[in-house]
Amino acid sequence: MEEIQVKKTPGVRRLRTGVIPGKGWPHFPGLNSLATVPEQKALIELAQKELGVRERTGKNDGKRVEEYLQYVGFNKGTPWCAAFVSWVFGQAGYPQPRTAWSPALFPLSRQTQHISPAMVFGIYYSALKRIAH
Repeated sequence: MEEIQVKKTPGVRRLRTGVIPGKGWPHFPGLNSLATVPEQKALIELAQKELGVRERTGKNDGKRVEEYLQYVGFNKGTPWCAAFVSWVFGQAGYPQPRTAWSPALFPLSRQTQHISPAMVFGIYYSALKRIAH
């Protein structure tokens, strides 16, 4: 398995989650590296095509950002990190996730403090007492 280096940041724990098979989420057993299964490659390629997308004014806005938000039923001004993840999965044909709320991507039963390769990861902020990005 690949070693992942993580910089320690006071008050921040990095968490990753697997995905829940049978609930509309893709399931990739035995992840040793990313992009080894065709479905993984499709997700990564979709996300890579979005590299360079920026907010227009720094306030969760801009044409493409607003498209991600509209996909999950929100308008500009809403934080869009989880909306982007949802949009990518949606473009790949998955009905879930479909949320703008990043904590929803990480059900408590799937959280771990052990860093390992994953398709989606979250950052826990102790000041907020939740995943916030």
